Amino acid sequence: MHVLPTFGTNVPRPAYKPGAWEASLSDIWPVFGETGWPPSLPFTLEGTNRIKLLIDRWKIGTDIG
Repeated sequence: MHVLPTFGTNVPRPAYKPGAWEASLSDIWPVFGETGWPPSLPFTLEGTNRIKLLIDRWKIGTDIG
């Protein structure tokens, strides 16, 4: 497959809901450098950083059902 030069440096990023993802998630790829554990902002069952928000992070439409 050949990529046109205008698209060669464009990396598509899917849209997702806003949240504290940088503080709550760790990069696992590419493999280089150090990764701290645990994340500085852990997920909780309730509150502003609840795990349900991570699960629904990629839902950007509206439910029709």
